[in-house]
Amino acid sequence: MIHQFAVGRLSCAVISDGQMGPPWEPPLAEFFTPASGVPEAGLRTAVAAEGRGRTTLACGYNCILVQTTDGYAVVDTGRGPRFPGYGPFIEPLVGRLGAGLASAGASAAELAAVVFTHLHQDHCRARPGQAS
Repeated sequence: MIHQFAVGRLSCAVISDGQMGPPWEPPLAEFFTPASGVPEAGLRTAVAAEGRGRTTLACGYNCILVQTTDGYAVVDTGRGPRFPGYGPFIEPLVGRLGAGLASAGASAAELAAVVFTHLHQDHCRARPGQAS
């Protein structure tokens, strides 16, 4: 699923590199603390609205595709298909950026820029043209 939105005149899309499932779904009390600034009641409402009927949030790795006047840019690239952490069982769950780009009508060859918000492994391990 691709979530499209606009920021001013820029056309944007959320592209998922994948989503890990249990046992990486922390309880809300562990994942979002009062210091995060997100009220627990709001988080519980969001989880219920998503139809999960549980009090955990899955850990997704999302990237943003932006169509600019100079071409496409992608913000963050996710974990990539050969992420070395957590054991081999994570590989089928991540590394989907290339397929997501294609679903949004773009390809790695069309990227004019790749922008990293920061260099944690869940934001910068994938190469946009890397096959999964």
